[in-house]
Amino acid sequence: MNARIVAVTALLLVGSVTTAQAQLKLPLPSHVGITVAAAASITPLALVAELPIDHELTAAPSTAVGALQGAAAARALGRLLPSLGLSADALSNLVPVQVLHLHGKVVTATTAALRIPIAQLSRSIAALRRAGWESESVTRLEAADPDAVRTEALVAAERIAHARAEAIAVAAGRKLGALIAVKPILLDDVIGGEHFAIPSLPFAANKNATPPTPVDIQAAALFTYALQKQ
Repeated sequence: MNARIVAVTALLLVGSVTTAQAQLKLPLPSHVGITVAAAASITPLALVAELPIDHELTAAPSTAVGALQGAAAARALGRLLPSLGLSADALSNLVPVQVLHLHGKVVTATTAALRIPIAQLSRSIAALRRAGWESESVTRLEAADPDAVRTEALVAAERIAHARAEAIAVAAGRKLGALIAVKPILLDDVIGGEHFAIPSLPFAANKNATPPTPVDIQAAALFTYALQKQ
């Protein structure tokens, strides 16, 4: 994944160490730590798209026929998922019978949303169309595994913090020790959020639809390291 480094914008020294002590190489307490704030952003390469879909029905929603048609459409969608390379977990917000305003008219339809990997999006949309399902556009893009990306961002932030903390330790005549504490903080406490540009993708049948803009996953924390004598 592509890690973009966000510059460290805060520096705190705990114990009785001050920046002046570090610069002047004054004696330091025997037990002291150094804490720096750092942040990093990760652009996830594995993205999934949330695709709302609908299947138009012929019967009114208040009739028994409408309910049967909606239930049949829902079952058919479930059977279609494996052929798209999707599991049942990819399906959400399934409503067997719903009244919608589509293309300037009021219709009865079965609606749902699918989470589809970007690489499978074009093929999935084509297969859904053949099965009678339509979609206007993707409503959201997100990381396929956000927890893994968030962990990677935190690791990248620690590398930044370590480099800065080591420079301060050397200036103070000390050796940087082990990482002893990590305290996550809100990114806005350190630096303003940022966004990334995504490649052109076949989001849906509507070519005029504006693709959603995903936000890269960011992590920020206070990293505390022990200081040792040289």
